[in-house]
Amino acid sequence: MPRQVQFDQELALKRATLLFWEKGYRNTSLKDLLNATQLGEGSFYNTLKSKKALYRACMDHYNQTVTKTRLDLFLSEKSVKVGLKKYFEAVLDGFIDRNLPNGCLMANSLSSDVIVEKDLRKYLAEGFEYFEKIFVDRFEKAKSQGELPKQFKSQLTAELVVTFLQGLFRVSLVTKSPDQCKRQIQFFLGNTGLG
Repeated sequence: MPRQVQFDQELALKRATLLFWEKGYRNTSLKDLLNATQLGEGSFYNTLKSKKALYRACMDHYNQTVTKTRLDLFLSEKSVKVGLKKYFEAVLDGFIDRNLPNGCLMANSLSSDVIVEKDLRKYLAEGFEYFEKIFVDRFEKAKSQGELPKQFKSQLTAELVVTFLQGLFRVSLVTKSPDQCKRQIQFFLGNTGLG
């Protein structure tokens, strides 16, 4: 009997994540996904269920790898300002890494074909709220330790950081060089009291 080929789900997820990141949800075809995952159509639906289910799994994978790595840099520093600097340095490194697609999978997900899907829109909204909460908690800790002033607006600043970051990812796709992005980051952090 011929030996059955083992399906490497982690590798398939990594490849599909890069594909969605590069092409977006709408422009990624079933044929693209079959090539990336190295599955036949029947096996794809039996194993991964649907394009939408795979997309959500890819966003989870992205957050557990790329986003987590950046957040770990931020949270591992005693100083919130040093942590944010390291976080944004990692973002800038991603801009120049030719092994990765441009932008950010989460930012690229803010397209009409994704946000019209109620469950995907809800998933993204919850992801951004979670992301904001991480920043709020860290800012509050910095306030309690005296690094940030008591009047520092943690919630609003966390919302601004997330909005700035998503805009930076989108704009960097077409108009801004890493040097321009670096200057904008320095200005943004300086003017929010985080520089």
